[in-house]
Parts: sequence; C-alpha cells; structure tokens
Amino acid sequence: MKLHLLLVFSVLFNVSSAFSQYIKVENSCSSYLNQEIKLHSLSEKSLDGFQHILSKCKRSFDVELFEAEIDGFLSFFHNGIPYFVANKTLLHQLEDADGKDKEILYEGLHQLFYLMGGDPLDGTLSCPLLSLEADRFVASIFYKEEISLENTMATAKYFINEKRLINPAEQTTRLEEIKKAYLAAKQMSTYEMPTPNESPLLPDEYITKTHRIGQHLVHTGRGFPILKQSWNSKFYIENAIYAQERWHVIMTSASGYVRQAMRLRSKFPKDEIKEFWDEDYNITGVDYFEKEWYICMSKSGKRNGQRWRTRLEFPSDEIDKCWNDGYYLVDMAYGNTLYAMVAEKKTKEYETQTWLKKTQFPDKEINHLLAEKRQIEMLKFLNEEWIIIMTKFKTPKDQIWFKSLTFPLEKIKEHQENKYIVSDVAYGHGHWVIVMTKK
Repeated sequence: MKLHLLLVFSVLFNVSSAFSQYIKVENSCSSYLNQEIKLHSLSEKSLDGFQHILSKCKRSFDVELFEAEIDGFLSFFHNGIPYFVANKTLLHQLEDADGKDKEILYEGLHQLFYLMGGDPLDGTLSCPLLSLEADRFVASIFYKEEISLENTMATAKYFINEKRLINPAEQTTRLEEIKKAYLAAKQMSTYEMPTPNESPLLPDEYITKTHRIGQHLVHTGRGFPILKQSWNSKFYIENAIYAQERWHVIMTSASGYVRQAMRLRSKFPKDEIKEFWDEDYNITGVDYFEKEWYICMSKSGKRNGQRWRTRLEFPSDEIDKCWNDGYYLVDMAYGNTLYAMVAEKKTKEYETQTWLKKTQFPDKEINHLLAEKRQIEMLKFLNEEWIIIMTKFKTPKDQIWFKSLTFPLEKIKEHQENKYIVSDVAYGHGHWVIVMTKK
C-alpha cells in the first residue's frame, strides 16, 4: 500500500511498503536509458537523505522515490510518472553529513531538475541543453545554502569532469554559466524555481519567449522550448531552426496533425523513426543543429509511405531513384558530413518535381517556377548552399516568400491575416527566408 506524504517544501512523493520491482527507464538523460533496473523501497535513513535534496525545491510536483543499485542518482519518467532513484550508500552518506556533502548534493539536485518541468524529457529537449539548465539551477541553490563561490565552482568542476567526461571546451562553457548563475542569484533577494518556459536566473537571451500570431505560436530562446502546453492547445511544429544563437520553433493550429513527437540526438535516430512509423507517425521535419540531429514525427490519421536515406555526398542519384520508384522528395538535412533525405510516395495530386542547388539565393529561378504553378516543398541552407525543392501538384496552393535581416514576426503577422501559414523557414548568408502557404 502506498503512503502519500506532503512535506513542508511542497513535494509530494510516494513511499511503498517493503518490496522490489523491475521497471524500464524511459525519457532520461542517462546511460540507463531503455534499461530495466530493480527498484527497492526506501529505508527511513534513505528517505531522510532524499529529504535533504527535496527540501531545496520550492515547486510542487509528484514524484516516486526508490533506491537502486546504480551509480549515483537517476531521474526518469515511466508512463508519464516521474521517478527519482538513488544509490543507497550515497543517500546514507548525505544523511550522515546532515545534507552537507556538496558533491552528492550537487548530483542529486542536478537530477532533480530534470523532473521539474512536468515531463521535460518527453522528447522536447536535448540532454546537453537540459544539463546546462540544471547546472544553473544547482548554482543558485548553492548560493542560497551559503556555499561559497569557490566551493561551488570546485564542486561543479568535479561533477562535470568526473561524472560527465565532456570535452574541455564544453567544460569551460558550462563552468562560466555556473558562475554567472551563482552571481545572478547573489544579486537577487529571493529565488523562485524556474518554470518550464523561463528561468529568472538567466539573462533575457536565455529565456524562451512565445509570440501568439493568429494560428501561429513562435517560440524563441537559447534552449529548445518545452512544448507540452502548446501541444495540449492543439498547436504543432511546422518548422524549427537554430540560427543567430537562438531556437525558433514555429507552431500552427492549422497543420491537421493530431499527435507529435520531437527528438534531438547525437546520431541519426533511425531506430526511433521506425518505432514511430510502426505507430503511424510520419517524418515531418529533419535537420541538424548544434551537433545534434533534429527529427519531428507527426500523426495525422493516416500513414504516408515514406523512406529516408543518408549519404556522404549530395544525393542527386538517390533523388532520381526515388522519382523512378514512385516517391517524391519532401525534406533534406546536412550534418556531421552526412546528407539526410526524406521522400514520400507520390499521390494522385503529384505531377512533377525539380530541385535547385545554388551558392547564391536563386530568387529569380524560384519566382519563375512559382509562376509555372510549382510549390516550394522545401527551402533550406545546407552545407553553405541553398537547396530548394519545388513540386507541381494538380491543385496548387498560393505561396509567397520574403527575406529579412531579422526574424520577421511582423511580416508573418501581416500575411497570416490573409490566411497564409508559415511552411518553410531558412537562414543563410545573414538573411532569413520565410515561405508562407495559403490554407
């Protein structure tokens, strides 16, 4: 039988009578991802160790607490339920030290941060970005605990170097951000837990800003935004791009999608694509930003026949093969020396397709093809070249495109009032290029 306890620090956690169970780790930034681990119910001393960590949190959320024979701490979601798991020895060490063992406290708080967004690991954030946010959070807590900046930095360096084994350049960046977060907390009279969309500790450029423009939501910020609330409001990703040191995620309520998932992965996620295909999702976005592959999968009630390919050279021969096999090109990406392409089975509406590959933006050629009733299927700046795919359908839709030195929120607003929806966004040679299609 489970006991539900509400502590004074507003964290609701569940403690079970003595038992063990195996559970699969899902949605986790850890090496235990997709592994089954054996969870054990907590002893009283282990619970006290957890309390030292949880008491630093001012935010209410429901969490399951367990011991396990793991290395350190682990946070993950299983069937939407947050789990916070720790090594028994570490919990006891923290309790014996009255919660003042800095290395253990740092790691525990770091893992706790991953649970605070109400399932922030549902595919909407990359682990490196989330780790950086967690570093900033822990730095602010260490200031509140009256741990000196010198000791905070020493603890952070130990944690990052010994536990995460990242490269020296990334370590320097993270340590600089930790120091900034500590000093920012020092300047504030009070500290509040960050919400999924913003953190009061961070400068403006780190805070995700959301603009509602009719049927569009535009999220911008240094980290990939948490999209759960947007998805719950029936807005779905139409485009996502990282440019000018910001993520720009454009969502719309006019996509026709009913479900969606997004992944950021260091390697091309071929296995996950297959899993989503098996559940009738389609690839609706592929790209490569900041050393990670971006994949968006969407469900619209029917499964389109799709295929993907990766090639070391521009896949012109593969495009011809797709056309000959009854497929047409819908998306491309380039990253880590690989070109990736996505193609779909031709429909009765499809007539013909062409592609452009230019070092300079081919505005005249695009306008000429638009005049021939071809649509811009995809427009991107890949490997220092403009790649444009244009398709002719039996019933073409009206399209417009425009360029801007800054992200053109006002112009998007102007055209969406005439029922145009953003269908492509690219950035190259210092210019934004926006394509909008009339729905």
